[in-house]
Amino acid sequence: MLSISAERIQNEEEKKKEYHRIERSWGCLNRSFSVGENVDADKIEATYDNGVLKIP
Repeated sequence: MLSISAERIQNEEEKKKEYHRIERSWGCLNRSFSVGENVDADKIEATYDNGVLKIP
């Protein structure tokens, strides 16, 4: 079983003379995938670039 989990936290703040605004959002992601019986778990590799997760 290959399990992937991630958490995204976003903070946005805007300060003006008239007001001060802060927005926060977050989210969690969990996914599990069945892999073949012949897969060597120690050799699984992944890359994460510019918001994209690649598992060749």
